[in-house]
Amino acid sequence: MSPGPGATGPAWRRPLLSLLAITAAVGLAMVTLNPSRPRPVVLPSPTPTVLSPAEEYTRAALRLIGERGLLLDETAWPRIVHDTMLQVVAAKTSTDTYSAISSALVLATGPRGLLLPESDATPTPIATPVEASVTAGIGRITVPSIDGLIGDAASRRAAQASDAIAAVRQRVSCGWLVDVRETTSEYDWGALAALEPFSHAGGVFDFRDHNGHSLHVSLATETAFLDGQPLASSGRSSMRNTLPVAVLQSSSTMGAGEGLILALRRGPRTRTFGATTRGGPTTQTFALSDGARLVLPTTQLSDVGGWAYTPGIAPDVRTASPEQAADQWLRSQCRR
Repeated sequence: MSPGPGATGPAWRRPLLSLLAITAAVGLAMVTLNPSRPRPVVLPSPTPTVLSPAEEYTRAALRLIGERGLLLDETAWPRIVHDTMLQVVAAKTSTDTYSAISSALVLATGPRGLLLPESDATPTPIATPVEASVTAGIGRITVPSIDGLIGDAASRRAAQASDAIAAVRQRVSCGWLVDVRETTSEYDWGALAALEPFSHAGGVFDFRDHNGHSLHVSLATETAFLDGQPLASSGRSSMRNTLPVAVLQSSSTMGAGEGLILALRRGPRTRTFGATTRGGPTTQTFALSDGARLVLPTTQLSDVGGWAYTPGIAPDVRTASPEQAADQWLRSQCRR
């Protein structure tokens, strides 16, 4: 028989449908009342974080520090970034972020890390030339500190230093004294190239970054190379030095001075006198978008065997009178 109007089927189905409805209602109630049962989670649509120009500036500076700097403790770096970004939430200009970025630099890289505002930029001074003289058969080469020179400027410095040394070479009979006690330049490729005849043709030292990658410094024919690329060349071809070399160093010596010590120690008859050098990583300067500059420790100095000299380079002869001790040693060598 066909069902009448409004009927839902055979009479036996109506109690079954009612039972299913009751069961569903009870199940929903159990989900509601039992907190151990997971409820459907509706995720809100992600809202993109919009940073202010000052925050973007800070983030760019922090990214540069993290990617290029030698970090004292890499595990602490995420927290330093987090705290620094919180400090600049209310910053209006890049200048307002300088204090927070400077604090992050000190925490992450130590005292060698600096933020230099644009107003602190100074004209590059004229590079003081390498000096050479001779007294009583002992040649003296003094390497002053300079700002970084690259390309043609570094090669001109190499040529000037080579010519100064050549002018006194014929009067040197006992040996050479190379003074790097006040040499604190970050780099001095010109002086390094000019002193190649006193060193060793081939690898002399390395720069190692935070990833463990090394840049190799080598010398040949009064030319300094970094990973095989020439950075300075005197254009001269001086004869190799065969006389003893005494190197004067001090607790102030750093950067290029330490590189020169490692290079000269590769020579056949070299001895160093004075105190342990200052040590520490070498730095590079990076420009920020507003003209300020970040000075970042980026590499450690190591010898060709991989030994790092971040704590400094100890002398062969530790003495408070390095010039006198070096002079005595050179004169004793002269009699041989």
